[in-house]
Amino acid sequence: MKSGYLVGFDSGTQSVKTIVCDKEGRVVGQAREEHVLHCPRQGWAEQNPEDWWKAFRVSLERALHDAGISSSEVDGIALAHQRSTLAIVDGDCRPLLPAQVWHDSRSTEQVRWINEKFGGDKCMNITGCMPDVTWWAPKIMWVRDHEFDVFKKAYKFLTVHGFFVHRLTGEWKDSRASPSGVLDMATLDYSNTLLDVLGIPREKLCDLVSPGEVIGYVSKDAARETGLPVGLPVAAGAGDQQSGGLGCGVIDSNTAYLNLGTSVVVGTSSRRYIPHRNLIVRAGAIPGTWNPEALLSSGYWMITWLKENFAVREVEAAKKMGIPPEEILDAEAEKLQAGSSGLILQPYWLGVRQPYWDQDARGTIIGWTSSHRMGHLYRAAIEGIAYDIRLNLTGIERILDSSIKQIRIHGGGAKSKFSCQTVADVLNRSVSTISRVEATALGAAALAATAIGLYAKVEDAATNMARIETTFEPIQKNASVYESLYEEVYAKLYETVRPLLRKIAQIDVT
Repeated sequence: MKSGYLVGFDSGTQSVKTIVCDKEGRVVGQAREEHVLHCPRQGWAEQNPEDWWKAFRVSLERALHDAGISSSEVDGIALAHQRSTLAIVDGDCRPLLPAQVWHDSRSTEQVRWINEKFGGDKCMNITGCMPDVTWWAPKIMWVRDHEFDVFKKAYKFLTVHGFFVHRLTGEWKDSRASPSGVLDMATLDYSNTLLDVLGIPREKLCDLVSPGEVIGYVSKDAARETGLPVGLPVAAGAGDQQSGGLGCGVIDSNTAYLNLGTSVVVGTSSRRYIPHRNLIVRAGAIPGTWNPEALLSSGYWMITWLKENFAVREVEAAKKMGIPPEEILDAEAEKLQAGSSGLILQPYWLGVRQPYWDQDARGTIIGWTSSHRMGHLYRAAIEGIAYDIRLNLTGIERILDSSIKQIRIHGGGAKSKFSCQTVADVLNRSVSTISRVEATALGAAALAATAIGLYAKVEDAATNMARIETTFEPIQKNASVYESLYEEVYAKLYETVRPLLRKIAQIDVT
């Protein structure tokens, strides 16, 4: 008799988060273990894949202890992961170089080459994404152009998912929902055209398996290192955002998932593949679906940036009180009127992708007066993120010709009632949080549940395992203010300042 316990884990940019849950999605144990991000040069972001593996083992042990169960009671495991991060390994799955993390931007020249020699729109029609330094394929091209000996020596180019699958099972396999940038989205198989044009050998890539299917079984070596039972089924997982959507119960284009994380991502699930410049389209965690998304790289990283650079007083006060600084900042912001007394922030500190795709992008703050204080700046940052969510959510609806009726929020920002209410007010729609912040790991657990036969289909697992916790309805007085500020100012701001930002990019200010 199976116990029905499932392990889902999310190997993210900052940590590995692991949950233990039952088939109804009830979390009985969870843990998190951080790992290190290195930035050795401007624009570079690197990690040691061995740190991912160590963090997983530690978080798994702690999650099982928190659940009060032994590893022998686990019936299936699957993972979600940071997307577009590149690991390069030898035949023993040992890293040959530090992994290039998704926001590493060293491959600018390779992206320019793709745009000029192959064509950005042509690439987008195949892969679902406009060429960008974020994606996995230009990172491989950079290694080819700058570390050719490593490129030749590499046995496999791996996503984070592919790395974990081999470490757990010994198989060189990956999920179709693990973004690589060389997948033909129409066929959900590698594009031979792109592999040839970009110079990426097919034999250095993993074989592909659909999410929610068994991708392998825990090997003796992995069992010795993790304590998991030999032969435990490992399910093909998905990228963190697709998995997070699944953990929010998003199974069709009537519902959207909104991740208020380090990056902010808004997306939905579609039965049609519709490539478009203003979308990032991923293979869905539900087989036969696609996830059209929009990504704001700076996202709630903006809040970290504000705390570290401007909110010294609030951070110190929170430390003395033993509470997160956001509690103090939220309380200060809530005292202010919607619109931050005319302070408007466009949060492109880490650049902008859709809808502008501008490598010269920078953030903008307008409307300063002598009356503005830290609370206004903090509130303007939350509002600016919400404005950009609205910009991209309405774009998704227009492109898909759909009407999104429900919005499910997860990620670190979902812990803040102020943030959730601001999003509801700016969008002028009701938004809901789910009962678990770690929706990504829950989505992975849903894939594991399907793979071992607890559910017939992935969408059945998602529907039964995700639960709404709190719903926020828009406050109409605030929504009216935001409507005017969005339509009359925010929606026009970037195209207004764009020529000036290009001038800044042409002037040496280093």
